[in-house]
Amino acid sequence: MSHKHAPKQANKIDSGTSRTSTPKSTTLPDGDSQQIQSFFPFATYTSIVGVHTTLLLFSSLFLPRRPLPILPEYTTTYAFNAADDPRLQTNRLTENPFRTAVWICIGTLILQIWWASWIRRWSLDTRDLSKAGKVYNAAVEVTEQKLQRQTWNSGKLAAFWTACLSTLVGSFGFAALAMLFGAPLYSHWPHTYALGLLVSLLTVFTPAYTLGAPSLNSDVVSYVTRLTWIRLFVELSPRSPVERAVVYPAVGAILGCWTGAIPAGLDWEEPWQASLYPHLHRWPLTTSYGAVGGFVVGSLMALGVSAVENLAHLGRLSQEDSSSLKGAHKSQGKMSKKPKPQ
Repeated sequence: MSHKHAPKQANKIDSGTSRTSTPKSTTLPDGDSQQIQSFFPFATYTSIVGVHTTLLLFSSLFLPRRPLPILPEYTTTYAFNAADDPRLQTNRLTENPFRTAVWICIGTLILQIWWASWIRRWSLDTRDLSKAGKVYNAAVEVTEQKLQRQTWNSGKLAAFWTACLSTLVGSFGFAALAMLFGAPLYSHWPHTYALGLLVSLLTVFTPAYTLGAPSLNSDVVSYVTRLTWIRLFVELSPRSPVERAVVYPAVGAILGCWTGAIPAGLDWEEPWQASLYPHLHRWPLTTSYGAVGGFVVGSLMALGVSAVENLAHLGRLSQEDSSSLKGAHKSQGKMSKKPKPQ
C-alpha cells in the first residue's frame, strides 16, 4: 500500500515546494477539438465586411465631390472648364481626376488601417484556438495567450510602420508597372503615382500588417514569412478564412484595376474616358474605381467561400456525430442481447 501511494505523495511535495513546475497537460476531448476546428466568426465577419465595403464605396464616390485645398497648384492645370462639356457642370468626380484619386487614397488609407487591425486580431485568435486544440491546460494556455497578446500589442506600432513602409515601396512598384502598361509617363505622373498608391493600399498594407513584410534575412521567422507570401500571392493557395480575407480582395483589386483600363480608351466620348487632349484627359478614373470595385468583389467572394466551407465542415461534423451515436446504440443493443451467465 505504501508503494502505491508514493507517486501521489511525490507529486504533492513537488507541487507544494516548486511554484514554477507546470502541471501535466491533457488533450482536449473530441467534442472540444471539433468545436475549435469549426470556429468561424460568421456574424462578426459578415458585419465587418459589409461595413468595410460600404464605407469604401461611399468614400470613393462622395469624398471626391469636396474640394481639397492642400493639393499643389499644378493639379488645376488639367482641370478643364465645364463649358467644354455641359454634362460636366455638376459632375465633381470627373472635374479633377487627380483630386478624385487623392480623395480615394485618403479614404482607403483610413479604412484599410481599421480593416487590417481586425484581420490581424482575427489571425491571432485563430492561432490561439489552433494551439488550444492540440494541448489543453487552463493555467498554461492562459499564461501563453497573455504573453502572446502582450507581445502582439507591443509589436503593433512596429508592425504598423513596417506595413506603411511596405505600402510606400509597393506604390512605386505599381506606378512603374502602370507606366510599363502604357500609363502617361511625363504629363500625368502624379496621377499615375496616385493610382499606384491606391493599389498598394488595397493589396500590400493588410498582408504586411497581418503576416509581416517579407525580407531577405536568414532567420526562421523571415524564412517562414517569405514562404507564406509566396504561397498566398504566387501560388494563390490560401488555406484558412483569414488567408482568404487577405488574398481574394488583393487579387480582385489588381484584376479590377487592369480591367478598368479597358473602357478608358473606347470612343464613347464620355467625360470619364481618356482623351488625346491633355486638359480633357481623365486618367486614372476608370482604373481607380476598377481597383476599388475589384477589392469589394474579392472581399464578398472571400466571405462567400469561407461561409460555404464552414457550413460543409459543420455538416461533416454532424454526420460524424450521428454515425458515432448510431454505433454506440448498436453496441449497447448487442450487449443487452447477450445472455446473462447463469
